[in-house]
Amino acid sequence: MIYQLLIFISLACSNSIQATSFGSSSKDLKQPVNFAGKITTHQGQNYIVDNISINNLYKKIPMYAKPTTDAEPVMNQATKHLEIKLSGNPATDFVKATIDLDELKEIQVPSPNTVWYYQAKEHQQKIEYIELIVITKSNTKNSYLLERKTAIYCDEIDTAGPQEKIIPISALQTLTIEGYTYRDTSKNNKECIPCNEKK
Repeated sequence: MIYQLLIFISLACSNSIQATSFGSSSKDLKQPVNFAGKITTHQGQNYIVDNISINNLYKKIPMYAKPTTDAEPVMNQATKHLEIKLSGNPATDFVKATIDLDELKEIQVPSPNTVWYYQAKEHQQKIEYIELIVITKSNTKNSYLLERKTAIYCDEIDTAGPQEKIIPISALQTLTIEGYTYRDTSKNNKECIPCNEKK
C-alpha cells in the first residue's frame, strides 16, 4: 500500500534528515523521536505526516479529564458554537493526565463546534477547551479536555519534500499514530517501532 510505503520511507530516513522545527534556528534539530501517521480534518483534508507533536510536545502532554456533569450547552449566536460553562478551573480543579504519543493509537475530536470554557468572573478572559477522545494502543478510550488554542505540528510527507503543517486542534478530526523512530546521529542503525509493538 502506497500509504504504508511512504510511512516506512519517512521513518527509515528520519535519522539522516537535519530539518528544523517551528520557530527554531537552522542549527536546531527536530524532536529526538519522530512520530509518523495520518491526519484527517473536519474540512476534508487527509495528510500522511511525520514529525508529529502536540504544541511541540511528544511526552507528558497535559490534558484534563472531561467532566460528566456540567451546564447544558448554550448556542453562542456570535460564534455559532455550542458553549458549555465549566463549574471549575481545569488547571486547578480537574483530574490531570499526561499523555505520551508512543502510548497512543488515535486521537479524535468528535465535536469541534462545542466549546467548554472556564471564566472566573464575568469580565475576565474565557479559557476555552475542546473535547478529545484518546485511544491507546491497548484500545482503552478516554475523553479529555484540551485548550482550544492547542495545535498539532507535523510535516506532510511529499515527494517534493516535507511540507510543514500547523493544524488547530479544532480542525482535527482524527490523528492516527502509525509508528515512530529515534533520531540518534551517533548510531548507524535506525530503530523503527510500529504502534502495535510494545517496547
